[in-house]
Amino acid sequence: MLAPDSRLPRSIAALPPLLALAIACSPDAKPAAAAAGAAQAASPQEQPSLPTPVPAAQPAAATAPEPTPVAIDNLVATDGPGLLELIRKGPHRAALVNVWASWCGNCKREMPIVLRVAEAMAEHGIGLYLVSADTPEKRADASAFLAEHGGGHSGYVVAGRLGPFKRALHPTWKGSIPSTFLFDREGRLLHSWLGPVYEHELQPVLQLFAAGQLTP
Repeated sequence: MLAPDSRLPRSIAALPPLLALAIACSPDAKPAAAAAGAAQAASPQEQPSLPTPVPAAQPAAATAPEPTPVAIDNLVATDGPGLLELIRKGPHRAALVNVWASWCGNCKREMPIVLRVAEAMAEHGIGLYLVSADTPEKRADASAFLAEHGGGHSGYVVAGRLGPFKRALHPTWKGSIPSTFLFDREGRLLHSWLGPVYEHELQPVLQLFAAGQLTP
């Protein structure tokens, strides 16, 4: 006679030995811990959660450079600070700036005087800048005026309002047209003629500059 197995649960061990042994060997009689361990081994191992990737910052768009002014006729638009910057970057020792307008009768009479004096003083490093104070709707008139009276020179036209342009060139200039200004190569005002100017008024001042006797 077989002795009951002491490792069997009491409920099975109490049965007749052969019957207890058959039940113990049955697949359904495995201990719950073994079944749970098998289930745990069969289940896939949980993967640790990964942090959500942060999109890389996009580089800031490059700022497009300011376009260089281009003449669409014989005039280039510029404001006061822009004109002074042109003078500073220019090749001349000084700049004679004449401000005129197509509707101005005195400008028509004065232009040949300014051109003649500027040509005579060019050898001393004095450049000439002819600037129209015409409004945008009168630009065609300004271009035609310069072509007729400008002696082949190209010129400039005031961009924007005239007020800021006047203050940039001369802080107390009321805006009388024509007006003429002399700047050194650093854009500093040396002399001004507010209103029509004549050769005997222009020439002596420019000669003083040529002799090194005119300073800001």
